Amino acid sequence: MDEHLLGLLDIGGRSPRVACLPTAAAKDGERVWRGWQERGVAHFTRLGAETIAVDVVDRDTADDDDMVRDIAGADLVYLSGGKPTLLHQLLDGTAAWAAILGVLDRGGVLAGCSAGAMVQGSHIAGLRGGAGTDGFGLLPNTVVLPHFDEFPSLAGDVVKRLVGRGRNVVGVDGATALVRHHDLFRAVGRGSVTVWGPNGKARFHDENLPEGTLGIAG
Repeated sequence: MDEHLLGLLDIGGRSPRVACLPTAAAKDGERVWRGWQERGVAHFTRLGAETIAVDVVDRDTADDDDMVRDIAGADLVYLSGGKPTLLHQLLDGTAAWAAILGVLDRGGVLAGCSAGAMVQGSHIAGLRGGAGTDGFGLLPNTVVLPHFDEFPSLAGDVVKRLVGRGRNVVGVDGATALVRHHDLFRAVGRGSVTVWGPNGKARFHDENLPEGTLGIAG
């Protein structure tokens, strides 16, 4: 899956540059967020990338010149798991988030695991009946539910609350990604992507989503 993401980069013959941000896990203690970083760095390094850990763990570090420079120089930015609402709160309106958008604008990739995926929708679902919050809206009018096959009872409860409220609901299985590249959405990885969209429910595995599945231009 991540090899697919790196393969989307148009960077000539050089090695891709990856920045790993543990921001979503910032309140779980330094041991935890550094663990996210270390796993990310080790993983992308094995895939042949020049990978750095970027310590964006609060609003101050999200506006730190050195941190922002590291993000801006990346081809792929990876957002760790943790708490999606915290991730949005710490990055929203910061220089770090502006740098991430800059990476996307010049053809780079933003990848997110768990909380890092949820925050890319327009709305972050509240779990176990909790109130939802705003996401960054990279996928307009959409709620992203990761780990979709791993917690079926929880996922089912959340879907029941969300479907029919005018938003797309996207369930992404473990070891799977919904990839948006140019004018296409594609399900990539071992599992499937389940979509409740303008045309009803559909499930996709290792294939492109038909145009209009999410009601969003590619």
